[in-house]
Amino acid sequence: MKATIGVPAFAKFGLLPELCECLELHGIKLPTPIQSQVIPSMLKFTDHHLIAAQTGTGKTLAYLLPIFNLLKEQELAKQSILTQPCAPRALIVVPNRELTKQCVDVMGMLKHHARLKVFGVHNGNAMKTEKRELSDGIDICVGTPDRLDKHLRMRTLDFRYLSHIVIDEADTMVDGGYVDFIDQYAQEIKRTQGKMSFVAATLPRLLETVISKHFSFKPDGRLPFIKKIIEEKTHMNLTHLRHEFIHLGEFNKNPTLLKHVADIYPYLKSGGCMVFCNTIQSARATEYTLTESGFKAVSLHGDIPPKKRNEFIEKFKAREVPILVCTDLASRGLDFPFLNYVIQYDFPRTISDYVHRAGRAGRGGKPGTVLTFYRNKDYEVIKELQKSYDTNTPLSITTSAYSFTNKEDMKKFPIERFKNTIKK
Repeated sequence: MKATIGVPAFAKFGLLPELCECLELHGIKLPTPIQSQVIPSMLKFTDHHLIAAQTGTGKTLAYLLPIFNLLKEQELAKQSILTQPCAPRALIVVPNRELTKQCVDVMGMLKHHARLKVFGVHNGNAMKTEKRELSDGIDICVGTPDRLDKHLRMRTLDFRYLSHIVIDEADTMVDGGYVDFIDQYAQEIKRTQGKMSFVAATLPRLLETVISKHFSFKPDGRLPFIKKIIEEKTHMNLTHLRHEFIHLGEFNKNPTLLKHVADIYPYLKSGGCMVFCNTIQSARATEYTLTESGFKAVSLHGDIPPKKRNEFIEKFKAREVPILVCTDLASRGLDFPFLNYVIQYDFPRTISDYVHRAGRAGRGGKPGTVLTFYRNKDYEVIKELQKSYDTNTPLSITTSAYSFTNKEDMKKFPIERFKNTIKK
């Protein structure tokens, strides 16, 4: 997208000057393709949205900017601050605490300029702190379904003023068993006459099935219309990355792992590497193998306590530790712009998992490398990935194994209790 001379690119969408100034201060001058489609559409506040684009394409800002803009315009129109205790005007639902914190960080860039109050709720926080922050007033709340449910039951969260609900990482949410919660959020936004947006990197059939229970993809009047905004490269193998498939001839993968880590280690000083495993046990063993061999590494998986998770992520972000060994808990949404290598120590269980894992490298179109260890039984999946890469055709995405590898974050909650709470 080219900006008209003298008019900043984001200002052309009709965003408030304070938001455009914020983007300018942070060096964000041109919108990505998905942002160019989503921002003007959401600003109209006429449709619900299904938004899909490859990982690392700026989807979070694509929905946050119009939400901040619309909430601030409400205040300007009424010449009054509309912040209410415990009653947000926008709700963003994410599958885990790491994404809650990341979303809050992005909103932190915008909140001071828009002068809106934002807060994230998740199991890693003290409940007392969350209750105090919510009671002090909230405009935008981001959180995980379990924590939101707890606040609803304790009457420290109220949805009566909601004008926006965003289900971020919606493909992960349906894979993780949160379909009933999504159904309830859809009912709630119908009651408040607000707008709902689903945001995803892939479009499994189950996600579209869930959405079609409440919305229609055609403006036929049968159900509320939901507008699809699908970036053209969605479901494409990430062609800006270098994909290498390494055949394992021996049962023991560790010698192969150590050889390749030694080869790339000098290049991690200004970058980083994520090593993906299919289980918590595998992640533990792999971290041990790396650290015992003299490589600096930390882990991220469901058995690590919240404080330790935060500590390890901060060390990785600060480049104090160049390797993060993880399960698929870390494959969804986490943004490390410096990351230049992904190693798939355990072969991904589905094509969706491959796409999400690979998408941690080369954020924003930067170069990156994905090394995948495989055995003969994995060859058919590799052929499909290679075909997509060579012919520039979409991959077939069904579901993922995400929900089965991270017991702590993706546990199922008593949905009947949630239904009764939200009705009250």
